[in-house]
Amino acid sequence: MAIPIILVGGTEEKVKKKIAELKKGYLNPADFLDFRLTTKEETGIQNALEFQTWLAVTAKAGNRRLLVISFADSLTVEAQNCLLKTLEEPPANSQIILVSKNLDCLLLTVQSRCEMVLLGNHPIQTDRKMQEKTQKILQLLADQNYGHLFTISEEISKTRDDSLALIDHIIVSLREELPNEISAFRLERLLKARNYLMAKTNIRLVLENLFLNW
Repeated sequence: MAIPIILVGGTEEKVKKKIAELKKGYLNPADFLDFRLTTKEETGIQNALEFQTWLAVTAKAGNRRLLVISFADSLTVEAQNCLLKTLEEPPANSQIILVSKNLDCLLLTVQSRCEMVLLGNHPIQTDRKMQEKTQKILQLLADQNYGHLFTISEEISKTRDDSLALIDHIIVSLREELPNEISAFRLERLLKARNYLMAKTNIRLVLENLFLNW
């Protein structure tokens, strides 16, 4: 299963060159879809459903397919939410590429499920306070300072939204700093923790379990 990719920034020439590199091996033109809209148009939930259908049909046929969503910044919030499951568990023999000029247009839940490939100078902006807390937690995890970690988990667990935001920031931060080294086990743990939180599981229990099994 190939991890979806977000191509961030860069000139149009750089983007085309990178897509050409990733396209190698997809010999059948029918197995390559580059979905393009102008930056002024929105890519809605109907488009997202069409992407999923196109990829699913390919999986059943056993073919390899490459889906490129150019101008991914135009994806509506509804479309992005619709694609989350597909980004988390892409069909077999498929590769998904999102092209973004402004990551602020993409949900953190989308970013956390993709590998970031920076093609130009593009600052990845996130909530400053949450980013600072994320870096503090990553350092505490590296130091195995569980006392402070449990104190933080008690504080964050007061609201489910803050806990979900924290996990999303940790995933994005890890992908930004270690795009080629992130442990598959660690990523799996983070995504499972997120799913547990979405399922209304006890927040503090989920966070403490995540930290202990880091």
